[in-house]
Amino acid sequence: MKNFLSTIRLEASLLKRNILSKFGIYSATMQNHFLLEELLPADKFQRLQNLVLQNKQVFFRKDSFFRQGTALDAFDLQTSPLTPLIDELVNEHLLERIRKSTNMPNLVYAPQGDGNQISLLYYGDDGDGIGWHVDGNIYLGQRWAGIFTLHEQTNESTSKLEIKPHGKTTVFTKESVFNGLILFQGDQIRHRVRSMQKGEERLVINLLFTTNPTHTKNPLLKGYQALVNYFFYGKLQTSFKKNLHQQEKKND
Repeated sequence: MKNFLSTIRLEASLLKRNILSKFGIYSATMQNHFLLEELLPADKFQRLQNLVLQNKQVFFRKDSFFRQGTALDAFDLQTSPLTPLIDELVNEHLLERIRKSTNMPNLVYAPQGDGNQISLLYYGDDGDGIGWHVDGNIYLGQRWAGIFTLHEQTNESTSKLEIKPHGKTTVFTKESVFNGLILFQGDQIRHRVRSMQKGEERLVINLLFTTNPTHTKNPLLKGYQALVNYFFYGKLQTSFKKNLHQQEKKND
């Protein structure tokens, strides 16, 4: 009974935060962000950057009414030449380092069945970007978005990513985010990617973390997130195993 009541309270709190955030009301205690520089050893980072830049043929565009650019989710990465991204960025060794750097011992990756656990975002055309927004959250714990910059060749001195903790715009130098992880509470902190100009190029890995990976039972929240994922990736997401099976059949 005690666990049941605790889950009910967490579900109610999650629903409340999701609703309020859509009206521009954010939790004052969930406005935290970190920048972890030099996340990977230089040689390992260079290998990953080269891998992605040499495999642009796997990218596909998916524009929507709120975002322009290219997005590959975890399922796409798993069945592409870019699987080393998952091996190097989703593992216990790196997670432990992130936990120590942020003093969050209960931080974990989103479950493997979530296509948002790791995704690749590419902005390479004039106008690519996404306006000010907050993310949804379908886990009973806090939602942490991690942006790992592989490549940002633009005409500006700061990264295209901007966040607004406590309503104050925060920007990052390109030097600091190169091989760096920006970690922030994406469902409570507004953020955007400024529009790309002609000839500019930006390529980042999006990682999803939570402090409690228990999936909400609320059908409204699950349905809303499924709709967002559809617009973002251009497809409906299923479970990891089912998606992988479908891809294997397609390749036969």
